[in-house]
Amino acid sequence: MKIPLKKRFAIVGWLFLGYLVVGGHATRAQINPGETPATLPLNDYKPPSDSLDRLGKINQLLPYATPVDRKFKGLNKILRLPDGTLFIDADLDTDADGSPRALEIDPDSGQLPTSFNFDNEEGQRQYVDAENVPYIVLPLRFYKDMGIQLGDVAAVIWQGRLVYAIFADEGPKDLIGEGSIALTEALGFDPWEMRDGRLQIVNGIEDHVLMFVFPRSAPDDLTPENINQKTIDQAKPLFEALGGNVD
Repeated sequence: MKIPLKKRFAIVGWLFLGYLVVGGHATRAQINPGETPATLPLNDYKPPSDSLDRLGKINQLLPYATPVDRKFKGLNKILRLPDGTLFIDADLDTDADGSPRALEIDPDSGQLPTSFNFDNEEGQRQYVDAENVPYIVLPLRFYKDMGIQLGDVAAVIWQGRLVYAIFADEGPKDLIGEGSIALTEALGFDPWEMRDGRLQIVNGIEDHVLMFVFPRSAPDDLTPENINQKTIDQAKPLFEALGGNVD
């Protein structure tokens, strides 16, 4: 049977990358929310059972997502969903960067600055406070290759819990799976432990933290006061449109 030309182009489009590249930058393909492409599965990834309800209709999209062939410490899987969203299944180390107490609570690797800076702020207020803002960390250079920029938003899931976060810090090029203190705590994990007579962050989530990072989704006019609400306002409808359960 001869396949019509339009249908052949549609199939090739799905099998290619699942997203468009315009002017050297990744951009969203026009896919209806919850739509499942009519192709064979592109990967054999299975999400953790305790997050299936939260994923909702996204479970139908994951088999048709394009695998991203990168090697990182802490990584289980990276997929590019048909609409361009980046999906990451990895562990989650706890990051103190941006906290005014970063050097005290994480003496081994804590830093006062974050890669993302607020406009029109000075001193420590120009950085994203890890103790108050749920944020994710992505490897240096990798995120640019994926069409993501600092300030883009994400939906993060662990054991069925859903937290909206912002991409606020760059990490080592060989490591993936880091998030702020506020993110790990919002997911229901306690990163704190007494060490050398002081309370420090020494723990992280060991496996299967799911991140959906939405390219070119950064909210405008962020301040230290509005960043959490603007992140929710931006990320929640994107996750819901993808097919996820937000309630």
